[in-house]
Amino acid sequence: MKFFLMLDQTNKEPADRKHNSGHKLGELWKKINPEHQRLIAGMFGNSTATPHLNAADRRIELFVEALTDIGDAPFMKWRYAYELGEIGLMSHAAIAKVLDALGHAAEYIMKEDVRRD
Repeated sequence: MKFFLMLDQTNKEPADRKHNSGHKLGELWKKINPEHQRLIAGMFGNSTATPHLNAADRRIELFVEALTDIGDAPFMKWRYAYELGEIGLMSHAAIAKVLDALGHAAEYIMKEDVRRD
């Protein structure tokens, strides 16, 4: 997600750039520009190299549901598992599906940028 946040910063003057810190997925998602949100959602559950951009609002809803299902800060749960008060399970399949969408969308952007050069 931070890749997409950094993309938004690259065309700004250094003084206008924001540092997008944090690990909470919901907060990071809200900071991503809508065009990139549609692209990411278009890659969600999509094994092709081309984003599905039809029904973008519904695809975004499904992606946000998946983010909600894996939790707002799975990284912190993994990193600080010894501090958890109770045992819990995480769906690696759900996490993989979200990561695949982000990775495919990032790869798509990088390939498009190479084609423009």
